[in-house]
Amino acid sequence: MDDRQRKILQRNRAMLVEKLDPSKIYDLLISKDVFTQDMIEEIKAAGPRRDQARQLVTDLQTRGSQAFSIFLECLKETEQRNLADLLREGLHFQPAGPINIKPIKIPQIINKHPDQEFSEGLLKFDDVSPCLGRLSSEFNDPRRNQSPTHVEARIQVPVQCSDIETLDSGGTRSRRNSGKLPKAPTLEYKMDSSPCGYCLIINNVEFADGTRLNCRNGSDIDSTRLQKRFESFDFIVETCRNVTQKEMDEKLISMARKDHSQFDCFVLVILSHGNESQHIQFPGAIYTTDGALTPVQQIVNYFNGSQCQTLRGKPKLFFLQACGGGKQHSVQTPTNRDESPLLKFHDTEGGPKPVWKPEGVREAEELKPAITDFQSSNLFLVLCSSAGYVSWRDRKVGSWYVEVLDKVFEKYGHDEDLLSLLVLVTDQVSQNSARGVFKQIPGCFNFLRKRLFFRVK
Repeated sequence: MDDRQRKILQRNRAMLVEKLDPSKIYDLLISKDVFTQDMIEEIKAAGPRRDQARQLVTDLQTRGSQAFSIFLECLKETEQRNLADLLREGLHFQPAGPINIKPIKIPQIINKHPDQEFSEGLLKFDDVSPCLGRLSSEFNDPRRNQSPTHVEARIQVPVQCSDIETLDSGGTRSRRNSGKLPKAPTLEYKMDSSPCGYCLIINNVEFADGTRLNCRNGSDIDSTRLQKRFESFDFIVETCRNVTQKEMDEKLISMARKDHSQFDCFVLVILSHGNESQHIQFPGAIYTTDGALTPVQQIVNYFNGSQCQTLRGKPKLFFLQACGGGKQHSVQTPTNRDESPLLKFHDTEGGPKPVWKPEGVREAEELKPAITDFQSSNLFLVLCSSAGYVSWRDRKVGSWYVEVLDKVFEKYGHDEDLLSLLVLVTDQVSQNSARGVFKQIPGCFNFLRKRLFFRVK
């Protein structure tokens, strides 16, 4: 969709919200490949007819070069021709450019009294107009030419207008105010239900023999911290400890099938070892206690619009405390690989070897996660480390990331939105280092459409 078509929709947004019946054109928009079924379900979840119309107009602007013309066709086919005609008129309207106002010459008389002076200056139009009559009367005064000291001079005085009338893109006359800029609309998710929603925490600490995955000492501290924190945000928190792949799948499916219609949000936290994985949308995979790898993409897909209809249009937050791979962020090249005292208290989330090359971090496995029509809207995926890199956990106080996350949420969660909170977390985590050599840089995938503020109990 080009800029001209986009501006036509924006200019007529209020009219479309008032008169458009989106339910009549949903099927046509799907059949003409403008939207998928999941996208339409997201629009329906926006609320009543007016809210659906508003969301449809917003989403339509992102649906390609043919979206506008197809939208007009759908309006005509569903007896909403009057709306189509109004929008089509905007295509043929050529807005006039701004009026070019040039400085004008205003005659001014040198005063007969030498102790008074005139000087050049900028006059506003309102300042000039009342003096025109006085100038006219002085020019017509017969005594004007009788005095040798009365000399005429013409001084160019440009007129400067504070506001300039122009024709806007809609063809209506408007004032261009030089001192005011438009403000972006404030969009926030509804987060006032009590409870706010479910929070599921999966905490894998001990792994089966033969998996070559170390015990994740300190992870129970992380689990307890996050349980208390999300309870303070009025979530119903459920925890699971040491689950196999089958048990985790069953738990995720069960949670997705719950009725979330009375809640505003959903949170999933997974604390485990992790690794790289082939992916289409989201990187990484999570180890379960039996050594099996489950792709992050598959985990997220349990809660898409098809699998969990009562979460459509609501924010879904995923926090993953696990390695994203075997690489390590370093600030210098280590010259001595002998184990330092700090090595005894820091583990990676990848495996049992010393931190120079964690044994639990295997080569990327040939995984083929199920491909679905996943609609990533209203989703926020938080990774404790960059894709492909290890994360760090202190055996006595828990992981770096969860420790900082909990402190930031406690201190600023009542006032800042989620994205602002995570920027603070990333900054603080990035300042930590293991043995002065290795760093950790968290990241996220943000598909939220509005700002999210937690509600503190």
